[in-house]
Amino acid sequence: MSATTQSTAVPVADKSAARKPLIIAGITILVLVAVTLSLFFVDIQTAGKAIATGKASLNQGGIFLDDATEELGTVLSVPIKVNIGNKKSVSFEFDFQYGSSLSDVGDEMVSLEPIADLLVPDELNSVVVESTNIFDVNTRTGVVRVAWLCADADCTNALTGEMVIAHLRLVGIAEGIGALKFTSFNVYDLASNDDLIKDGAGTDITLSKKAAPPDAVCGLYQYMSCSSRGR
Repeated sequence: MSATTQSTAVPVADKSAARKPLIIAGITILVLVAVTLSLFFVDIQTAGKAIATGKASLNQGGIFLDDATEELGTVLSVPIKVNIGNKKSVSFEFDFQYGSSLSDVGDEMVSLEPIADLLVPDELNSVVVESTNIFDVNTRTGVVRVAWLCADADCTNALTGEMVIAHLRLVGIAEGIGALKFTSFNVYDLASNDDLIKDGAGTDITLSKKAAPPDAVCGLYQYMSCSSRGR
């Protein structure tokens, strides 16, 4: 009698199907790690965000904001404004302090860009005789001194009226109140050299975390619909 050999086909598992749960699990872990890290680290944007400035009353100088609520991680370009009415000035100085919820952004903490046309009236020759910026990151303080010459007999390159004279560049690093205040603020009258500013007005900036887009997590699951969540 001849021997009969019977073979039985063994089904082969679909390897791609077996890997799908592992891929989903891996993406889920990455998403959770990314969300967790976003709660502890501030993504600092290098471009300064201009902040809308409010109105300064006559003989006032300092910070006047329409909205003092900003997001963490954004480099803020805070306008410093004065109002000296019909007087003229070619010199000012101020000392400031900033709270622990704010941090410096290096050597470019104070920008004189708003008055650049006054300091270099003909785009070739600077009339600046003093421009001092001193910052101490340990005491969180800064000193600014600026003086320049008249470009003509009428001193058409002088400060006058209500003007932004500088931008203070800081970044929010912690939730809460970022306090900014001036310990001195002086703008000197061109004719008499008297101080035209009664006091320096500071401000409190409320710093909050940036809200995550609602579908940021779903975007990572290319083959899953966000609309299926919660079903």
